[in-house]
Amino acid sequence: MQPARDHRAAETAMKAVLLVAAIVGGLLLLFAAVMIGPYVLSS
Repeated sequence: MQPARDHRAAETAMKAVLLVAAIVGGLLLLFAAVMIGPYVLSS
């Protein structure tokens, strides 16, 4: 029983890490677009 539970916990942790990475990546892209957008439009 132990290995199965550990495996499931690891899988859940990986999904959580991927979810957080996706959110952070999206926020960084949004931030970059907000910062670069006006600069590109003005030039």
